[in-house]
Amino acid sequence: MAKFQKGHKLAKGRGKGNVNVVTKDIREAFKNLVEANIDNMTDWLKRIASTNPERALSLMIEMSEFTIPKLQRQQLDLGNENGLSFEITIKRDADSENKHK
Repeated sequence: MAKFQKGHKLAKGRGKGNVNVVTKDIREAFKNLVEANIDNMTDWLKRIASTNPERALSLMIEMSEFTIPKLQRQQLDLGNENGLSFEITIKRDADSENKHK
């Protein structure tokens, strides 16, 4: 792939953090589409929930990813200099286990 010569006005490209214009336009169009259909979306979710509540909840969670930022995994390194150790165990009850299969 060809590169610009040093000093060319476009040599640096789009700056870090700047959004691509097409991406910005698509996001704006999608936002407008969602805003124009809020009432319809509520009705659609109610219809889906009447026959398949699990699917309706799944759709709500999927849609929330567009408005609520995802939490990122954090790692805490305490070292083992002071002899402390931690163990975290997550257990599911039998009812929960059967529902998620």
